[in-house]
Amino acid sequence: MCEFKDKQDSVASEKTKLTVATVEGGNVIAGQPELSKGTEYFESALEVTTFGKFNYLLILISGVILANVLLETLGISFVLPVSQCDLNLTVYQRGVMSAIGFAGIISSSHLWGFLADTTGRRSIIRPTLIMGFVFTVISSFSTNFWSLVILRFLNGFCISGGSATIYAYLGEFHTEKNRSRAIMGSAFIFGVGAMIMPGIAWLVINQEWRLSLTFLGLTYKPWRLFMVVCGIPGFLCGLSLFRIPESPKFLLSQGQEEKCLQVLKDIYRFNTGKSKETYPVNAIVKNSF
Repeated sequence: MCEFKDKQDSVASEKTKLTVATVEGGNVIAGQPELSKGTEYFESALEVTTFGKFNYLLILISGVILANVLLETLGISFVLPVSQCDLNLTVYQRGVMSAIGFAGIISSSHLWGFLADTTGRRSIIRPTLIMGFVFTVISSFSTNFWSLVILRFLNGFCISGGSATIYAYLGEFHTEKNRSRAIMGSAFIFGVGAMIMPGIAWLVINQEWRLSLTFLGLTYKPWRLFMVVCGIPGFLCGLSLFRIPESPKFLLSQGQEEKCLQVLKDIYRFNTGKSKETYPVNAIVKNSF
């Protein structure tokens, strides 16, 4: 009887670890059980890293990635009028060129979203930004409609990887308290990008230089360079993600607690200037709800 009672007490103790609930005003409010010293739920562990230099840097990079989508897709509208003498596009073809980047984005956004949820946010954003820039550079050498339209479609297909994933990536580095502020900051940078795009076009396209590339059978003009300039922000962001870590929340969801903890320690050191050894969390568990 005593052994049976001890087993019952043990089972009951284990159950109480799963959910803690209180009754207030007739409503049952779920809570999270207390953890041992040095162990924290993810949100609490993330809060300890504070909001600082790392967060501002990540907001900047995220905003530029969003602005890059705008530059790459709408920049072509500044190119079409001045490229008419070189490409001899019809009205129909110019319409296709204006829309083809968006067709690439629409056709790939679900794919990138799925892959980001299964393989990682950074592992999708980083290569797609770099590949998108490569297609942009190649497209600047296009001499006819079909080569340009295919390359611009592939560019849109790639840059969608950033736009479809960046909000999740950015949000997972912030607590609930700061998440909205971080996303709003990146959206503000996106708006700034939209405002300065005409200025970039005016500075680049209005130049008078010409570069004859006889081995390619074309003359490289400022409108071609403008296409490359529109892709540079995305390329730089892609390179910067070699230094920015994977989302700690994604790592935790994949059962990689040690890597998640290491990322949080790095953020803590970057934000506070203190040694990683002073980070007070030794283990992380998922939030119960």
